[in-house]
Amino acid sequence: MNKKLLSKLDISVRINDLALIDPYANCYCKILYDDQTWLRIAKQLQENHTLIPIESRARLILESNGFVTMEKLNITICFELGKYIKNEIEPGPIQTFLLHMDSYQYIFFGNETKGMLRKYISSLLIPIFERVISNEGQKINEQVKRLTILKLCLLNYQPCIDYAKNIFSQVVKDCKNSLLSNPSCNKIDVGYRSTIYAIAVKYGNKEIFEFVWEKYFNETEKVEKESLLQGLAATQDYDLAKRVIEYHIENATHMSQLCVYYYYANTLKQLRPYLMKNLEYVIKKAKGTKFLAMCAHAIYRFPQKENLVKEVKEFEAANKDVIKAGGPFVSGAIAGRKKHNAQDLKVQKSCAQTLNSFLYEYVSTLSS
Repeated sequence: MNKKLLSKLDISVRINDLALIDPYANCYCKILYDDQTWLRIAKQLQENHTLIPIESRARLILESNGFVTMEKLNITICFELGKYIKNEIEPGPIQTFLLHMDSYQYIFFGNETKGMLRKYISSLLIPIFERVISNEGQKINEQVKRLTILKLCLLNYQPCIDYAKNIFSQVVKDCKNSLLSNPSCNKIDVGYRSTIYAIAVKYGNKEIFEFVWEKYFNETEKVEKESLLQGLAATQDYDLAKRVIEYHIENATHMSQLCVYYYYANTLKQLRPYLMKNLEYVIKKAKGTKFLAMCAHAIYRFPQKENLVKEVKEFEAANKDVIKAGGPFVSGAIAGRKKHNAQDLKVQKSCAQTLNSFLYEYVSTLSS
């Protein structure tokens, strides 16, 4: 490292006799502590996380999970580190934690780990959610509200679903004859409207979908229109998802973002079957676009279960010429996703048993 740069960095900070290297994440480097130091950091985070700078909290979560993938750290240390998240209020560490938890839900989708993993995540988000809906909620960052409500509702936590649906029902009532961008009728904070719309559509009936669909068409404000589109992407009905996808393909509207919204609402089980049946049509309409690349990526984004691996291999064999016609956008996206899938499978095989033991012990301590 450059000596002049080194002299400007805060090299370490001592917290209760614990030396934390580069606490403000100024250097481009990875810091691998020994296991005992990681566990002491986890203990400090659980006792008083505010003594460790925000930048360092996010980095510790990011790097510990990265070292698991590199087979340099026991996965249980990451999960021990993550226990403190229930006391976190800053978006950076929470978002980093949830991104890795999303990945683990895919990696361990097909075995007994999944249920315990979801309980682990829920138990850490519920205290944040309770602060969000309490009087403290006004002081909480909008991104934290959005992340907490979205992820906890997607984990089927009923109080969260009821909270989002109640808010949305008031909007339906107050904005019946108005655009949803009208602040006089829509009181939901702009920063997490998309989340409320998505939960309402995902867990609601067709009538709710049609309300959001109509509001989307009539809306003139770009930001509000995108929030509504994210809501529409959360539908669990294949035919309704098909309607949304094909409208945007035919009209080249929001094309680069559309598939991302399906990731956002965890509704790839609607998007993937559609793309696998209609890839030739999608390529014809969207060749050379980021939208197409993301669609190809979505086809290969699936839990590493034997039946799904077989399904995609059969799809690939039957659509060899179609995939080739998609050009480098498609082939590049597929190659990148395959690489990640192989990495996911490696983590699954090497970590499942260890993580199961950790989660079983953790879940057994939770009150029913």
